[in-house]
Amino acid sequence: MAPFRGRRPVRTARPASTWFLGVAAAAAVSGTAFMALSGNVDVDAAGCSPMLEGRTLTEFFVDRTDPMTAHQIQAFRKMTESAIAAAGACSTLAMFSLDKNWDGIAAPFFLATVPPRKQSESPSGATNRYLDREFQKKFRPKYEAMVESLSLPGTAPHSPIFEALNGMFSQPEFARATEGRHVIIFTDGLQNTDQFKEADNAAPDFRRLETPYFKAMKGDLRGTEISVYYLQRTGRDGKRQTARHRDFLRRWFEEQGAKVQAFVLLPP
Repeated sequence: MAPFRGRRPVRTARPASTWFLGVAAAAAVSGTAFMALSGNVDVDAAGCSPMLEGRTLTEFFVDRTDPMTAHQIQAFRKMTESAIAAAGACSTLAMFSLDKNWDGIAAPFFLATVPPRKQSESPSGATNRYLDREFQKKFRPKYEAMVESLSLPGTAPHSPIFEALNGMFSQPEFARATEGRHVIIFTDGLQNTDQFKEADNAAPDFRRLETPYFKAMKGDLRGTEISVYYLQRTGRDGKRQTARHRDFLRRWFEEQGAKVQAFVLLPP
C-alpha cells in the first residue's frame, strides 16, 4: 500500500488513446529512438561519447505492491513505450520496480542508453536496425513478463514506497544526469511499513515530513521533473486516497527541490 500547502488542480486521466496523443506526437517528431542495452552493446560503437552519455535521464518507477487494472496497464504500456521512443540521443533510460520481493536494494529493472542517429554514417539505417534488434531481443521478453505480472492477484505485505524512491534517486545514473532528469512514477502512494502506515495517516499530517524517518529519505532533486500517475484503488484503500494524501506525496518531492509537472489520476 502509501501525499503542499495550496491545492493544485489534479487531472483525471482520459481514455488512454486520448491522453497519450501528446507524448506520441512528440515521439513522432523526434523520430524513433533505438536503444542499446547498457553492458550488452558497446556504447562507444553506438557513437555515444563518454562526455555526452547520460547527461539526461528518463526514469520509471513502477509500484507493483498491488495489482493494476486493465485500464491502468494499458496506460502504463503506452506511456512507457512512448517516453522511450521520444528519448534523446545518448540519454539514459532506467526502470525500477517495487514488488513483494523487494529486498531494500534499488537496482534498475533495465538500464539503457539511446545511441545517436547518424544517417551520414549509415544511410541504409543498418546500424539503427541492428541496435533495435539487440534492444528488442534482450529487453522485450523481460518487459512483457513484467507487464503481464501487473495484473496478478495478491497484495505485498509491505509497501516501502518512499524507501524505494529514495533508493532510486541515490543511484549513480541519477547523479550523472546533470542536464535534465524526468522521473515517471506509477504508484498508489499508499505507504505501508512498520515505521509509517497509511492506516495511521488517514488525514495526512505534513509535520510527519519533519520527523527523522522522512528526513533520512530526503535527497537533492533540484533539476528533476516528476510526473506522477496515481493508481486509484477501490474499497478501503481508495478511501485513503484523498486530495490531502496526494498533497502529502507532492510535497515530499517538492521539499527535495523537484518540480512536479504532472499529477494524473488513473482510475481503476
